[in-house]
Amino acid sequence: MDNIYKYRFPKVSIKSKDYLVLYADGSDKIDEDNIYLNFKIDYDDRVLILSDDEKRVIEKLYNR
Repeated sequence: MDNIYKYRFPKVSIKSKDYLVLYADGSDKIDEDNIYLNFKIDYDDRVLILSDDEKRVIEKLYNR
């Protein structure tokens, strides 16, 4: 894990029963309906870590 604080979510609101799709394609941009992350997730990546503003780990998603 090179940098577990690699990306910070922009301020977004998600209504109840809605969802937000994130594209991990390395392009680092936001348009009206989508957020494109500044990194890619490859098959060889083993874990994706979600943390809060205090850098506490909320969730770890493992590629098995």
